[in-house]
Amino acid sequence: CWGWADALGPTLRILAPIKISGAPEFVTLALGGTDCGLTRDGAVYCLGGFESVWRRVPFAPAFVSLAQGHSEPDPKPNPAHACALTAQGIAHCWGGNSLGQLGTGDLMARPTPTPVAGGHVFSTLAVGGESSCGVTVAGEAYCWGVNTEGQLGIGTKSPFGPPVQVPTRVLDPLR
Repeated sequence: CWGWADALGPTLRILAPIKISGAPEFVTLALGGTDCGLTRDGAVYCLGGFESVWRRVPFAPAFVSLAQGHSEPDPKPNPAHACALTAQGIAHCWGGNSLGQLGTGDLMARPTPTPVAGGHVFSTLAVGGESSCGVTVAGEAYCWGVNTEGQLGIGTKSPFGPPVQVPTRVLDPLR
């Protein structure tokens, strides 16, 4: 790792790559407010939140892909969240959920991976600071979370309204 190393101390900046002791061997990384890595056996480990060691995400199914989000500081605290896919294409998300970014149908934070509502089978996920999206195996895009500027692509925006708490299909401009 290199860069601002909040996990190793709030003011530490590392200018050249260093090996983090105790880090498992990862096949993919997702970086954000809390950094997470996926191992060959589908386990997820995260580092951050002023933790200096990699910790396995508890009660998690085996995952095949991983996406991470982080909210920039704003007036409303919104901790990082992450999402991952199982081999069967089921999306699970965990972390902060004050803006519906976990897609669970409510605004409760989840410390462990929780299936996304709707029963969709996804082929890929993308996670932003306050929203998440996935593309299904049928090629349909769904997004959930904050929609203040219409960033979910669902044809509306809700600058003062509630967040979209469950996956909602993105409009297809070609139809």
